[in-house]
Amino acid sequence: MSATRRPGACFGAALLAAWLGAGRVDAGEQLTVKELLARSSAVIEVSVTFAGARALRVEAQHWLWRGDSAEPFFDRAGGTCLPTRDRLRQWRSTYANFPAPTRARWAQLARAKGYRAVVFLRQQGPRLVPCCELEALSLTHVFTHPGFAAWRLALQQALAERAAPRPGAAAGR
Repeated sequence: MSATRRPGACFGAALLAAWLGAGRVDAGEQLTVKELLARSSAVIEVSVTFAGARALRVEAQHWLWRGDSAEPFFDRAGGTCLPTRDRLRQWRSTYANFPAPTRARWAQLARAKGYRAVVFLRQQGPRLVPCCELEALSLTHVFTHPGFAAWRLALQQALAERAAPRPGAAAGR
């Protein structure tokens, strides 16, 4: 051991790394379209209109898949899946290390009147609520994202796979 290194320094560094790592885990996972679909009860296209900086109005446009007949609930205060203007602005300051194109998209969307998006919903009590994780920060599920067409194609493929009969499944009698 060198004279400059203290015996507890490695433990302290490991503890700090574990604590920082836990913070990233708490922020959510980066999920694929298939993983999102597996955790969901429905998928819907919505139109979002900003109602000031801290609220929004969400209108259902088109169901892409509905495995549950519960009614959807969209909180006017938004959330990670459907961010408000304030949340988009907050992301720019909170996530300063995110890639510049993503941060620019947050700013651009915050200046818009609203946006259209595809949202995954999961059962929560008697209703369906938006569900997402860290992948929502990229806004790939928003129609104006440059990668939306490819993302939408991946979603359509995942929905088709979900609907396809499983190998070995009994045929209808």
